Amino acid sequence: MTAGRISEFFSILTAFLLISGSCKTLPSNTRATRNLTVAILTENEQLIRQAMIEGADIDARTPDGRTHLHAAATCENPDIALLLIKLGCSKNERDRDGNTPLHYAIMNNRLHTAEVLIDRAGGIDLRNNEGRTPLHTAVLSLPGISKETPSAVPVKGNITSHFGLRKSPFGEEYEFHGGLDISSPEGTPVKAAAAGRVAKAGWFGGYGLTVIISHRFGFETMYGHCRSIRVSQGASVEKGQIIASVGSTGNTTGSHCHYEIRLNGSPINPYPYLNASVGEKPNDIYSITRLLLSKKAVVNSRDSQKRTPLHDAVLRDIGTARLLVNTGADVNACDSSGQTPLHNAAAAGPEITSYLLEQGADPSARTTADICSISGMLFPAGTTPGDVALRTGQTESYRLLLRAISSR
Repeated sequence: MTAGRISEFFSILTAFLLISGSCKTLPSNTRATRNLTVAILTENEQLIRQAMIEGADIDARTPDGRTHLHAAATCENPDIALLLIKLGCSKNERDRDGNTPLHYAIMNNRLHTAEVLIDRAGGIDLRNNEGRTPLHTAVLSLPGISKETPSAVPVKGNITSHFGLRKSPFGEEYEFHGGLDISSPEGTPVKAAAAGRVAKAGWFGGYGLTVIISHRFGFETMYGHCRSIRVSQGASVEKGQIIASVGSTGNTTGSHCHYEIRLNGSPINPYPYLNASVGEKPNDIYSITRLLLSKKAVVNSRDSQKRTPLHDAVLRDIGTARLLVNTGADVNACDSSGQTPLHNAAAAGPEITSYLLEQGADPSARTTADICSISGMLFPAGTTPGDVALRTGQTESYRLLLRAISSR
């Protein structure tokens, strides 16, 4: 990985979530505030206190609106966020996209930090600019039962550099590493972590030859330092399809694949989305969803497209969908296009389809928008869940829906 360009101090916090063609070095403005930021990202409580004694600005913000508490929300140690709150850091400030520190903790799979933020900062139902509450974010962060959600390991090898702050391999500066480096011999196949469309295939700054794939639900995956690329921009790819080979192009110290997952444009910790063969940390996203519901998060909150958390849960995890319904989720809620959770369930499979029907979902519900997208396909106005099941090849779901209509 490259050590990235030196920029003004406020790039420090921006670096831990911004996407770019290289890792960002942690430069300085004032020494104390720089030290505070490094102390937070290295999870060093003693150095945090020392930086504050030296006069660090605890309310410093990036041009994109991120605060020190946003940085702490990505840390594994929940005591860092707790300490900053005790030291007077603003609790529910929003970044440019309207995300609070709690949104960040959820996106980065930080259960215990989320607990601290909920207990000390509240904001459990605050919405970002897309209208998504922390509960929406938690559901969207679930490893999906959908083939379009990143979950496959892209390459066989050993993880040599992890997500988060690290010392640059090219010097003594600290930098934020937005993904995983997976060491593997030159020429090893690199596979798509999920189905999607190739957004970029070519040279990408310090990442060398790179493939970026856009997936559903705001996800992107990135595969850097390739030796060769086997797909072209705009092509559709399937989960597990070979898209490139491992190499050492760009700024790198050896043969490896730099793998990133981005959610709504920001790099997030890939661990929750890796299967057990590489994943080294427990997946707390399920627990975070349950935590939010236990704290009385609004279960039928709607985002800017009028989608509820249940609309997306049915595509990801039946257990979470059941929990939402048991907590009061509306199984017949319509989004702005007229889609109900059952429309999505029909594309996901018979188990979740059957469950929603048992809970009173309407099998005759029809979409209202002239054109809407369901499971990556376009459907006209008046589409029923049965139409979705038939077109997506879910034969058993289609039979269940026909049976439900005939028995009404």
